[in-house]
Amino acid sequence: MKTTFIGLCLLSFALSGANAQSTTNTNKMSPNKVPPTTTAPKQTTPTKTTTNTTTSKPTTTQTAPEKTEVNAPAVVKTKFSAAYPAVKEAKWSTNKAGNYIATFKENGKAMRVVYKADGSLIRTWKQIDESALPQTAKDYLSKNYAGQKITEAGTLQGANNGPITYEVKIGDKKLKFDSKGNWEGGEKPNTKPTSKPEVKPAPKTISK
Repeated sequence: MKTTFIGLCLLSFALSGANAQSTTNTNKMSPNKVPPTTTAPKQTTPTKTTTNTTTSKPTTTQTAPEKTEVNAPAVVKTKFSAAYPAVKEAKWSTNKAGNYIATFKENGKAMRVVYKADGSLIRTWKQIDESALPQTAKDYLSKNYAGQKITEAGTLQGANNGPITYEVKIGDKKLKFDSKGNWEGGEKPNTKPTSKPEVKPAPKTISK
């Protein structure tokens, strides 16, 4: 009996060891156990910074075109050279009528001489000082344009040594005076159009 009891104990010990080994292997092979997942690091896309570079166009200042010089006919230049032999340089231009204008200086004073295309002289303009104006013209300017600066004054003479008249510029106004200094053209200051008085019709008379 003692031997049988010992045998049963050994058998029970062997069975309990086998169950423990089986449980251990089952835990190792359990399909429900999910290995820890590793999260891949997020990749950051670098943002591109675009800079708009606007190239500004250079500004150009437009200036008024200068008066174009022309080449006067030979007959005109011959007449001019005969009248002004000491003048070596003159600028030629034309006016609206198609006449030729020589602009130059003589004795430090500006001059303009106008010719027809056939060389005939039309008129001569010569710069003068304000003090050279006739006294009548000076009085007129002092009375009507007091405090305003004279920008240009000159004499104007027609062909064949005609009478000398005077031209005066004050700003953009051009005034003309006769040989004695009397105002004869251009802008007349302090003038208002005179209105004609209203004429009332005479009352009708009824004859009985």
